[in-house]
Amino acid sequence: MTEIGLSKNNIINVSEVTKIDGSSLWVGRRRVLLSEFKKSFIRYPYDLIPPFTATYRNREAAEYFKTVALLLDHVSVNPLASTWMLRNRAFSLKEAASSGADVAEFVLQTSNSIEIRPGPVVLKSIGNCFVTENESDVTKSARDFLVSCEDDGDLAVIFPASLVNFRNVSKYLKCFGYAFLQKSVNSDKEFRVYLVDDDCFTYIRDDVPEFDKSAARYFETDYDLSCRLLQALHSLRVKYGLGYMCFDVILDRCGKECVIDVNPYGSMPCFDDFPEVSIALAKVLMA
Repeated sequence: MTEIGLSKNNIINVSEVTKIDGSSLWVGRRRVLLSEFKKSFIRYPYDLIPPFTATYRNREAAEYFKTVALLLDHVSVNPLASTWMLRNRAFSLKEAASSGADVAEFVLQTSNSIEIRPGPVVLKSIGNCFVTENESDVTKSARDFLVSCEDDGDLAVIFPASLVNFRNVSKYLKCFGYAFLQKSVNSDKEFRVYLVDDDCFTYIRDDVPEFDKSAARYFETDYDLSCRLLQALHSLRVKYGLGYMCFDVILDRCGKECVIDVNPYGSMPCFDDFPEVSIALAKVLMA
């Protein structure tokens, strides 16, 4: 989680805040009035997720970040209420489709549902989020599906997007009870698209052998999104009052653009050329 507020020409990280009241924050011994902040970007996707509130200390830490987010909501690039809704994978894709984008077909399956048809499907987490920070919390049966990785400097146990058959889906359902399934798209190219207000930045993912390309590098590209898709993405951004939004788009072998993910906080991998998105966004806003 990265919390950044902008005051005049200074960047303030929430980890530097030592005291908070109803009208101001203290950075060390320096007081900064909430009214002085011009912009804030709260990269805070895990606000109400139970694994982060398993202990009293973790719950209090979560509420601390939430306090800062809500106090600065009046100048936030992305209001917390909107981003909380759009972190739900099924809802955000449904809203993208309603705005006019072509999205990969999906279904939310429960253990009591009818059996899905045989064939390869993409299995993802519903909430597009961390499962836990503590591997000891993960049961033995769950470890067959989860992997340990580092994200934005935090060690996490997550469920990566996986191409599976219906038998593995059944095993997953027995373990977790719910499964977000997405139609597999035969892709030629995969892009990550960033909207910052009216500006659009499109990057192409490196072609890596792994199915889950979330850690693949990005490169600049001459590819321009179609006017139809770009209009749909901006329509969704405006509908929820967001100054920043990220999308994963696949170009299939027939040349059709298909949105497979929507993320109001999406970041780039931490390479020298592509810094963590909060810092990059702060520089764009301050410019």
